[in-house]
Amino acid sequence: MSGKQDPGISDVIYMDKNLLNILFTSSLVKDILLLLRNDKRDIWDILATFDVNRQALFPQIRMLEEWNLISVSEGSCQLTVMGRMVTEKMIPLINMLDLLSAMGKYNMDFIPEHLLTRMGDIGPCTVFNPSPLEICEANKEFQTSSVESKSVMGMTTFLFPNFTDIFSEYMERDISVSVIITGELFNKLKNERSGDLKWLLDYSNMEIYRYDNNIDLISFTLNDYSIMLRLLSNSDQIKYDYKHILLKSPAALIWGRDLFDYYRNKSVLITDI
Repeated sequence: MSGKQDPGISDVIYMDKNLLNILFTSSLVKDILLLLRNDKRDIWDILATFDVNRQALFPQIRMLEEWNLISVSEGSCQLTVMGRMVTEKMIPLINMLDLLSAMGKYNMDFIPEHLLTRMGDIGPCTVFNPSPLEICEANKEFQTSSVESKSVMGMTTFLFPNFTDIFSEYMERDISVSVIITGELFNKLKNERSGDLKWLLDYSNMEIYRYDNNIDLISFTLNDYSIMLRLLSNSDQIKYDYKHILLKSPAALIWGRDLFDYYRNKSVLITDI
């Protein structure tokens, strides 16, 4: 195999649909480019990393070299300039496709348009499917990171049965908490748990807002480390499947704060009941 000279940016712009097909119809091609993103790798190391045989790997290597995405020298592969440019542009799209594969069956109408356009930047997600015994409990991983955070914020249409225990721990740790609740939930708390609501409002590090419009989700919560989403299904038969979607990238945290601010600006701060 012999390397070719790196093309300029005009060659990247000129890439046709055949290259896009190569990038996104072969998971091995995608994985090779991502593996080479940070450093060159020996071909035998690539074989071991992906646990494939030479017959599966070498045609992909040759194809990537022919497209000037990688160069091969003395048994080692590395990205060309064009390969680095393509890979960096490919990563946000891969992240968005992974995210949409998890979120695509859910109602995303609650996301404002200016934040929808940034979903390619917020990174991969982890999906939790709680057991029946865990349905009425807070996600353990998210709760652990929340009590280690300086702030917790979010918007919700419900509260766990033990919400006073959860908020007590936040208050004891002096964590700044900002929660947006729906008008329906506010009325339920005012009528059925007024003492607990007054207790929460007495804390200086606790802010509760009321959002009086409809919103198409169960909840989203943000701490210093991650975002937890509980979404409504697009299905007419099953509106809520209890799954949790967790996002952890730095860009996701910024996106989550902007989502919270969007709804806080449309909500009313509750000072008394």
